[in-house]
This record gives sequence, C-alpha cells and structure tokens, in this order.
Amino acid sequence: MNALRERILEHARRALPEECVGLLLGREQVEDFVPLRNLHPAPHQGFCLDAAEVALHLSKGVIGLYHSHPNGGGEPSCFDEVKGFEFYWIVDPRAGTLSEIKAR
Repeated sequence: MNALRERILEHARRALPEECVGLLLGREQVEDFVPLRNLHPAPHQGFCLDAAEVALHLSKGVIGLYHSHPNGGGEPSCFDEVKGFEFYWIVDPRAGTLSEIKAR
C-alpha cells in the first residue's frame, strides 16, 4: 500500500470509534489529502463537514472526498451520496482497507 493510503488509514484509526472525513487533493489522480473535522452530532454514525473549512482548501485542487466506516465495510451506505467528486474513498480502519467508489 502506498504511503498516502497508509496515512489516510492512520487518520481513520485515530478517529475510532468515530468516522473520519477529509478531502482528496490532486489533478488527474489523488496526490495528497487534508483531514477535516467531523461536526456530525453523532460522529460515530456519520459525518458532517464545515463549509468554511472546506472552502479554505478549494484552491488546493480538491478532486475527492474520503470518510471512514468505523464499524467496518467499504461499501457505500444508504447515506453515502457519491456525486460531484471524481474520487470517493471509504476507509475501513478495522480491516485496514480503502475502497474507491465510482462517482455517479
């Protein structure tokens, strides 16, 4: 596994038992990431972004989003809307996997 994916997995592990979330940065492929704060009122059940925090990073080439499923599974849940991003990754920190989900 490359170093970028391992760093994202580490972010997800540190966030346990809560979901982590962050932005994927790059041009034609993911080159870096920015961890974001999860503002969801029940962060172990979902994630919510701070629009102002996201706006701070838009000039860095945001091409995707990642978040974790702390209770396992790399498949999108019924709450995961995969729209507007070229890349969408779901991290399973317990299994140590990262799933790339196709944007719709």
